[in-house]
Amino acid sequence: MPSEIGTGEGTAKSAWIERVLGVRISTAGNGAGGAAGGIDAALAQWRQADEAVGEQLNSLRKILLGTSDPDLHRIAEFGLNGITGRYKVGLQAALMELDRAAPAARPAIAGKAVKFAAAFRQFVQTDKRVAACDACPATPVSISRTLGDSLARLEQALAGIS
Repeated sequence: MPSEIGTGEGTAKSAWIERVLGVRISTAGNGAGGAAGGIDAALAQWRQADEAVGEQLNSLRKILLGTSDPDLHRIAEFGLNGITGRYKVGLQAALMELDRAAPAARPAIAGKAVKFAAAFRQFVQTDKRVAACDACPATPVSISRTLGDSLARLEQALAGIS
């Protein structure tokens, strides 16, 4: 069963967070956002950025499949997870672990999550495949900036916990 964090959002957004991250946004709140520098807002921004990038990649899909690059084909087929799975999956796992952690364990787990967020941000800002998608003249794509900004905010919020 998904765990709960923060304060409530709209049902569609909450359902998406629960489905993708395995985290349920509660209307009562349980203190997980607390004084963590806006962890709830940072998580919401991260979710929105991830969703926006998914939509951008959907519009880019046909173009990516028209290339001879197997990495770009993987992005077309699996989304950004086709090339960033270890970063995104690691971050999501750390966020779920943080949500379920006892208060005394939260700083150490938040520190681990900060490292995943920082590595993921570094990846999207430097990877040549991400840059190739961002440079597509046929459709607007901003993976590096969209995810980079949200990951930087998430890093900052997590650092407030650790």
